[in-house]
Amino acid sequence: MIESMMGLLDNYTEDQLRDIAAYYAAQDTKVGQADSSNFELGQRIYRAGNLSGGVPACTGCHGPQGKGVESAGYPKLSGQKAEYVVTSLVAYKTGERVHSSNAKIMQGIAARLTTEEIRAVANYVSGLY
Repeated sequence: MIESMMGLLDNYTEDQLRDIAAYYAAQDTKVGQADSSNFELGQRIYRAGNLSGGVPACTGCHGPQGKGVESAGYPKLSGQKAEYVVTSLVAYKTGERVHSSNAKIMQGIAARLTTEEIRAVANYVSGLY
């Protein structure tokens, strides 16, 4: 569970949690728009990674369209707000986000990203559909 949610869902039953999840899963994703300023850098890292920095392509886990791989625990990134993705990647980079086994993978990747690269990837996925 994400640390910012800890304690907020403790009093809900499993059925209530499933209902909440179903509600949010049924919502339409609002199409975002990536900013053109660092779009190319974000696209390059998302699609091909950064060999010199040891950063793998995001598509390997999150898919070419950012739809994720639910069965493997890799979340959907397409359409996420850039601010949320920046916050998440920084939390992985600093070790603050450690809630799952996949967090260890993301910690290693985020540790190799510069602030500029984090912002670029976050921007890119916000408009990825």
